[in-house]
Amino acid sequence: MNEVCPVSFSKVDENAVRLNAFLVILGVLVFLFTPFKWIIYFLVIDFALRASNKGKYSPLLITGKFLLGLLRAKPSMTDAKPKQFAALLGLIFSVAIMILHLMQQGLLAGVLSAVLSAVAAMEAALSYCVGCKVYYVLQKFGKTGGL
Repeated sequence: MNEVCPVSFSKVDENAVRLNAFLVILGVLVFLFTPFKWIIYFLVIDFALRASNKGKYSPLLITGKFLLGLLRAKPSMTDAKPKQFAALLGLIFSVAIMILHLMQQGLLAGVLSAVLSAVAAMEAALSYCVGCKVYYVLQKFGKTGGL
């Protein structure tokens, strides 16, 4: 796929994004396998902050940046807009999981949780952003709605 670069002049640290994706996986695992179901509300808030361009307030992103600072990892900057769109998709998934959980639809909530974990794992382990690929396809057709 021919991706346009740069998409925006706003950048984020790819290492922080990947660590954030790992923390999302941990959050989903807590939701699925412990009685601490409230973690899904936390993920909704965190995704909402990142999707609304308020990522500097995201607890997971703050944690990730702190850990990277301890590791003295060098930043690897990438375009922020596709990552912001991916966070919007994460928000949609986490809200759907929350609603399904509230409706006592555990199986469906589990399936969506597995999908969210899978795409987060692709980002964390392989630096492959599914949401970013969707963003580029939508951008090609002018459907990103200003994101």
